[in-house]
Amino acid sequence: MKSPEKISSISLLHRYLKLKKPSNPLISVFDFTDVSVDPATLLSAVTTDFYVVALKKDCAGTFKYGQQYYDFDEGIMYFMAPLQVMQFENILLSEVEGSVLAVHPDFLQGYPLAGEIRNYGYFSYSSNEALHLSESEEKSVMDIIDNIRKETENNMDSFTQDLLVSNIDLLLKYCDRFYSQ
Repeated sequence: MKSPEKISSISLLHRYLKLKKPSNPLISVFDFTDVSVDPATLLSAVTTDFYVVALKKDCAGTFKYGQQYYDFDEGIMYFMAPLQVMQFENILLSEVEGSVLAVHPDFLQGYPLAGEIRNYGYFSYSSNEALHLSESEEKSVMDIIDNIRKETENNMDSFTQDLLVSNIDLLLKYCDRFYSQ
């Protein structure tokens, strides 16, 4: 494996994936269907300086996280902490569906979640299973991700960051619940 390519900002991630500029440089939600990167680019290893939460549906190919491979043939949710390495192999972008939430740790500063997020085991390489969701669980997750997306697309006001952090916290608590079942 080649040395991982470092993506240090969410804005750089958007450029890398040929997405429009993010509304906020510290948080972004986008759909895989909006990504238009060359498939060969996905073969390289990537590390980021931010958290990634992704829900992929019915996508052929393989995702490598740390030393563990995950089967993408069914819908899964996966989580990446800053400075961890991920690699995609044989992914056909035209078949990828789902959403990605990217959150820089700086966005969480001043909130309890900034310290609590490290306690979620699914952000660790030691977590050896991606999260498979039932239809109702997937709906709950997508509803929260859609709330986050809408809030990031609105004009920022004095409530925006509180609402976003609360929704991220809610999303992670639901994911913790689903992992525990």
